[in-house]
Amino acid sequence: MKNNINNSKSTLSVLQKFFLLSGPLKLFLLLIIIPVLMFICFYVSTLLVFFFSESALVFDKLLSVLFISIPILELLFVMIFLGWFYILGTSLYSKIPRNLNFRINFFKFNLFYLLVLILSFIAVFLIVFTGNFEIINKIQNIGLFMIMYGVFSSLYLNYFISKALVTVEKQDSVKFENYFLEIMFFMIFPVGIWILQPRIRKIFQIKDNNDN
Repeated sequence: MKNNINNSKSTLSVLQKFFLLSGPLKLFLLLIIIPVLMFICFYVSTLLVFFFSESALVFDKLLSVLFISIPILELLFVMIFLGWFYILGTSLYSKIPRNLNFRINFFKFNLFYLLVLILSFIAVFLIVFTGNFEIINKIQNIGLFMIMYGVFSSLYLNYFISKALVTVEKQDSVKFENYFLEIMFFMIFPVGIWILQPRIRKIFQIKDNNDN
């Protein structure tokens, strides 16, 4: 079976070790704390803007903080979340038997597409925040298509990683019903990570120990 596995002889990188071998609590905090900070920043800034709206100087400074902090936090979360998916997807793929057909390039394309889509949303948000509302009318049609494909991309990433995880565990082809629950767990990752991460650690702890 070892000859049929797409296995790399190189040891796990620092980022791979972090995302693949960390406990569920560490990943949970990493993936949840930034969205919480985003909410707090937005909520507090909105309240402060409301209370200090009569002071033009304070009002402008608060708007500037809101204008800068929200996109930065959102970008940071996106990079971490998609980075986690990229490392997980490619690392699992490296352990899948070669005779099984997995479209790793299509996985990478959809992950990159989601990154571009979210960056585009951030750019539009920044433009609209400056008072240029005309851009919404200009990108309405293409924006709708991009969102629709973005939904597909998100579902495909969850599908690919879930199928890959179960395939690596079984070292054989699997049916949809075998990894349907895993798709649900990845989609609700704040809950699912407590179930999925111990299984992921088990797979790559074995590899890391063998490499050492």
